Amino acid sequence: MESSGGQENNISYGVHFLKPLLELALEQAVWTFGDVVDIKYKHVETKPGPTQIGALAAREFYFNATHEPVNVFFGPESNEGVVPLAYMAKVWNLPVITPRGNDQSTRNNAVLSNMISLHPFDKLELVKCTIKICQNYNWTSVALFVDIDRKVMNSTSKIYISEMQVAKIECNVFNVPFSSVADTKLKSELLSSKAKHRVNILLLDMNDVRRLLLLASQLDMTAKNKEFLYIVPHIYGGENLQVDLWKRNDSQDMIAKAAFRTTLIINVLNPTRLQFEQLLLELNHKMFGNATDLYVDSSYEDEPG
Repeated sequence: MESSGGQENNISYGVHFLKPLLELALEQAVWTFGDVVDIKYKHVETKPGPTQIGALAAREFYFNATHEPVNVFFGPESNEGVVPLAYMAKVWNLPVITPRGNDQSTRNNAVLSNMISLHPFDKLELVKCTIKICQNYNWTSVALFVDIDRKVMNSTSKIYISEMQVAKIECNVFNVPFSSVADTKLKSELLSSKAKHRVNILLLDMNDVRRLLLLASQLDMTAKNKEFLYIVPHIYGGENLQVDLWKRNDSQDMIAKAAFRTTLIINVLNPTRLQFEQLLLELNHKMFGNATDLYVDSSYEDEPG
């Protein structure tokens, strides 16, 4: 098992050998829920890749089911490993919780409804940041556009909805499958938003943000004097925001450039390598009393995200 920590200069870094971390998490779960549920787990290591992980999952499910039935799979971290496991677990009607699973094959809820993909950023803190912005400017009504084809956007939207209710901010949700929605439908949703809201939160990929803003410009929703604002939590973030996010070297660039002036982009940044290593030292110190027994180890190597 492996949990990726971040990326710097196109090089990934992360924690390996998660057994100590898993043990800590399960100890906390037992402490919290132990009086109502019996929690047991089996930790296994395997080589990366779909063949190795798929075979291991099948062995655990079929050969050990009579002794210790499998109720849920945690991991694996790799994109190529989690997809076959999720398909197999769906047949067995079991959930899969993975710290990664962020490739195109895992983003469609209709295909892998049994998989929960955890993202490396704190969704709640992102939502609270957005709410503080709204409260600071006394914005009491917002529209929330969500790409429901992307699991991380869908799950983040649920936190937005819940926290907006607590903050007493009216939140009108527009769930849109951006991979298949027609421009006419998207325009209709924008017109519905235009009738009630001036502030729009966009839980979308940056390419879809550009698409939506181009359509909004046709509806007079990006002009300076109209006071429309688009808040974009840049979840896939990490890019230098000095670059031209609107630019695609096509005939729409100038319109997109003007439209992007109406956006407030919240960039989600991964920790730097030094910050990540410091976090590991603190974690090892808390677990083992010193920072040298690196049972929780780290890597810094070139691997695709």
